[in-house]
Amino acid sequence: MATTPPSIAIPGQPLGASTKYIPGPGTHLHLSQIHASILGPIHLTHPPKPVGPQKRLTKITPSAPTPLPTISVLRSPALDTKPGEVQTAKREAIPEVSSIVLCRVTRITARQASVAILVVGETVGEGEWQGVVRVQDVRATEKDRVKIAESFRPGDVVRAIVISLGDQSNYYLSTARNDLGVLMATSDAGNAMHPVSWREYRDPVTGTSELRKGQTIACDTKPIIELGSITPPVRETTPYCVLSLLSAVSAARASTGSPPDVTAPPPKDRSRTTDPHAVRDRGVDPVDPPLASSSVRPGR
Repeated sequence: MATTPPSIAIPGQPLGASTKYIPGPGTHLHLSQIHASILGPIHLTHPPKPVGPQKRLTKITPSAPTPLPTISVLRSPALDTKPGEVQTAKREAIPEVSSIVLCRVTRITARQASVAILVVGETVGEGEWQGVVRVQDVRATEKDRVKIAESFRPGDVVRAIVISLGDQSNYYLSTARNDLGVLMATSDAGNAMHPVSWREYRDPVTGTSELRKGQTIACDTKPIIELGSITPPVRETTPYCVLSLLSAVSAARASTGSPPDVTAPPPKDRSRTTDPHAVRDRGVDPVDPPLASSSVRPGR
C-alpha cells in the first residue's frame, strides 16, 4: 500500500524509502530512509515525461529503470505556497567584505567604538549585527593622533565599510575614506547637530561645537537613508551638502530671527563713487577715477 508523505515536515521526520523518492534539498538519507532536515512544507518534483512517439522494440533488452520523483522540504517563508508551486524565499542581506553599512554607535572605549549595523548596502536589516571600528581604522592619516572620543559618540549614525568578518561576535569596520564617517550626531544637550567641517559638528541651538570624524564627499553621492526610528531632517534624496546648507540657514535664522538672503546680490558701497552729483548731495568728496595710461604729454 502506497503511503502519501505529509504536507508539513519537522526535522527528523521520515518521509519515505529511498526506493520510492530521490532526496532533495532540506532532506537527508539515513538507513535507506529519507528524513526531513528542516521545518517546512514538503514538495514533490516529478520527472519530465518523454516527448515524441515511443520507440518500437526490435530486440529484447532489459527495461530502463523508472525515474523517481524528488522529495524536498522548503523553508518556512514558503509555508503559504500553493501545492505544486515553489516560492523563492527572500534572503536577508548579510554584511560582507567591502559592503557599505550604516550603523549606530552603542559604546566607545579608548581603543574602539562598538556599533550596531542597521543597513547593509540599500537593504534595512530585520535584526542588528555587531561591529567595531578600531582606533587604527578611523582615518587614513595621522593614525597615531586619533582619539575615539573625538571621533564618535554613543548614538551617532555612522557610514562605514566592512574590512573584515572579524571574530565570532563582531565585524571589523573602517571609516578611513572621505565618503565615510558620522552622518547624524546629537549634542550633549540633545539637539541634532550639523557639520561645519570634516571633524567638527555644531549645535544650532546652543552654538557649542563637538569633534567628530565627519565626511567630505560630492553632493550627488550621499543621500540620507531613513532607518526606522531615525528620521532624517529632509527627504532621503537630498544631497549631503544641501543638508549642511539648510542646517546653516536654520542656525542663522534662529540667531538673527530672519533667514539670510542667499540669492540677492551684495549691497553696493555707495561711500566710494565717481558721480559728482550724487557726492554733492551727501556732502562728501568724490573719489578721482584712476588715470588712463596715455603716451600724449601735456602741453607746455
